[in-house]
Amino acid sequence: MPAGIRGNVMSGPRGAILLDGQKVGWATQVEVREGIEYRPVRVLDEIEVVSHEPVAYNVQVTMATLTIVGKSLQQMGYFPKGGSQLGSRLLEILGTDELTMSVDDRKTGTPAFVVIGLKISEQSISIEAGNISGTRVTCVARAKIDAAEL
Repeated sequence: MPAGIRGNVMSGPRGAILLDGQKVGWATQVEVREGIEYRPVRVLDEIEVVSHEPVAYNVQVTMATLTIVGKSLQQMGYFPKGGSQLGSRLLEILGTDELTMSVDDRKTGTPAFVVIGLKISEQSISIEAGNISGTRVTCVARAKIDAAEL
């Protein structure tokens, strides 16, 4: 192994996920996708694209979690409740606050990266015979900040 690599590889047991500073002990996987969206610039009398210009910066987070009875995303205040009143779901969604997520390196005690402006956009729960129940959570965010930028 090249010098400087041994002991510095991020692994599952080394990482801890925090939402607004609270450890998410039931997370089993996290993936953060960061991307820049480009649009081609085309002009008349040219067959080739003249350039590609950036039009958007997107961050998406997906997490896999264990499904814990009595600890749903709604119960913990991370995802809007439906409610039985007409229009109450809309009010819950409009009132949802942005979260900050960090993946901390337990060995160094510092964040590996931070995601700001996070909002949970989707959740799916899977229950199957002979297996542990899990919840898949998809989020949108405003930005990912790397450890070197903190």
